[in-house]
Amino acid sequence: MKIGILTFHCAHNYGAVIQCYGLQLYLRTLGHEVCVIDYRPKYHDIYKIPEITISNSPNLWSYLKGKIREFIIGNIEKTRFNAFEDFIHRELKLAPYIDECDYSDYDAIILGSDQIWNPDITGGNYDKEYFGSNAKCTVISYAASCRSSYLTERHKSFFRLHLPKIHSISVRETSLMKLLQPLTSQPIKTVIDPSFLLDISDYEKLCKPVKCKRPYVLVYEVERHTETSRIAKEIAQSLDADIIELVSCAAFKYLGKKIDQIAGPIEFLSYIKDATCVVTSSFHGLALSLKFQKDFYSIKQGTNADLRAESLLTKIGLLERFVPLSGSVAFSTIDYSKASTNLANEISSSKDFLLNSLKNVIAT
Repeated sequence: MKIGILTFHCAHNYGAVIQCYGLQLYLRTLGHEVCVIDYRPKYHDIYKIPEITISNSPNLWSYLKGKIREFIIGNIEKTRFNAFEDFIHRELKLAPYIDECDYSDYDAIILGSDQIWNPDITGGNYDKEYFGSNAKCTVISYAASCRSSYLTERHKSFFRLHLPKIHSISVRETSLMKLLQPLTSQPIKTVIDPSFLLDISDYEKLCKPVKCKRPYVLVYEVERHTETSRIAKEIAQSLDADIIELVSCAAFKYLGKKIDQIAGPIEFLSYIKDATCVVTSSFHGLALSLKFQKDFYSIKQGTNADLRAESLLTKIGLLERFVPLSGSVAFSTIDYSKASTNLANEISSSKDFLLNSLKNVIAT
């Protein structure tokens, strides 16, 4: 069967590219021909290397400041950019995106995972491409996500119109399923993020040795919080460990600090694999910590961003590792015996959803 994936594969975000890699590789193990549709919408231009010229600078002083910034961190940005693009082009089988494509040469299109149904990310409105609006093949959503705790009437109307076009619907969070189920007669299932679909050995094959002689606590946030640094320091002191921090983008303000600004997806996986403990407010920082069975603390930010982590940790019985920014942590190790069983059940159920959805494609 020929399957196309539509997701945030080109976002220079660790979780975005790894979840896409996970779904692609898992579908391949099932014997399918799988490619990732190289859809790069305008709102993903933020992941391009900034270009500073006189024509887009309001005055000479702004231009000079831009050139100084470019000189200082330009190589960092380019190195980081190349690390992501190298992973995307080496590990993902890309297929050209054709505007207004009806995907009639595919047997099925899978939408997701990641926050493809979050209008705050997709340019302020829902992107119809991530609803298979023009597709003439079977359309399946897998672990589609939206970081919302409510829907406006306008948003409800959009989902009522577009959900019927999807033959099998699954989302990543229980909260989203509860919001969407009243809007369609089709059953909506919650499934695990595709980063969990692979065996741990699939990730270990990608990893490289981390150049750190001492134990370390890994810190990763998409949006940095000073409170997270405080929590990480408390844990590092109790473990007599160093701290290594990753960030979501390169910035002048990070220079001179113990922050790795150039780490690509391979380094991200490697840092998690070898960490003594992971402290993160990132969903995929949490997901990969669970996959590698690391001691971790997931940081509760007090926003809708918490919905994804809370949903996952509740399902597997590790909600006590979800700590508020204002909290203090007394480090303890995780007993993974029960959590691993719960996680395995979630993975098995999610694989069943994919297998049954694809069987329906064959049947039709």
